[in-house]
Amino acid sequence: MKDHVGYRVGVHMKGYGTRQPVIVIGGTAEDFLGEYMAGGMIILLGLNVEEHRMKFIGSGMHGGVIYVRKGIRIS
Repeated sequence: MKDHVGYRVGVHMKGYGTRQPVIVIGGTAEDFLGEYMAGGMIILLGLNVEEHRMKFIGSGMHGGVIYVRKGIRIS
């Protein structure tokens, strides 16, 4: 996806066997990105965004990986 996404993207995401899901986000995301994620990969590019303002990234996450390009505002 080349644009922004909403809340709770990738919730409970996990792989099956040798297959692992991948979500590529061109813009930014809202809160709870990758919540309870168990596997796979989320790539957040932050194109045309100064900084990400989301909160609670990967809360409850116990597997997989989230890559974030550009800074995240901590407030």
